[in-house]
Amino acid sequence: MAIKTRNLTLILVALLLSWFSLNAQSLSTQQYEQLSLKYATSSIPELRAFLSIPNNALIDGHVENNLEFLEKAFSQRGFSTKRLPSSSRTAFFAEKSFDLALPTVLIYMHFDGQPVDPSKWQQDDPYTPALKEKLANGSFRQVDWSALDKGFDDELRVFARSASD
Repeated sequence: MAIKTRNLTLILVALLLSWFSLNAQSLSTQQYEQLSLKYATSSIPELRAFLSIPNNALIDGHVENNLEFLEKAFSQRGFSTKRLPSSSRTAFFAEKSFDLALPTVLIYMHFDGQPVDPSKWQQDDPYTPALKEKLANGSFRQVDWSALDKGFDDELRVFARSASD
């Protein structure tokens, strides 16, 4: 249900490492950390938008809305995209070619989720991402997204359906 914002940073670091490796850049650990923080912070609005799209795998319209989002997001980053229809669900493929002599980087994800019971959630809507902080008693309290304007706090969590799938 929740994804640590730090985990998001690590995913982004992996993507940055791949990109910089492909471009033969040599950066220090501190430079990688600075870049990951920069891109993690700037990616929050897009993450919120993506997690706000209902993605119940049993509802066709949900899959279509996610496909449209992914096509746009990857196309804006210079990827060619393709839908791969199958007998059950449509898969999504995005490709960006660099120097063919370089190693291939493959990133896998899935965007369809399991049905969700909103009554089991401690927030209004599981498809409306909520930023939360952990309290001393182990429970979580929702905080305003503007809390990130003060700086990236890797102790905050994003709660939304499929945030941790």
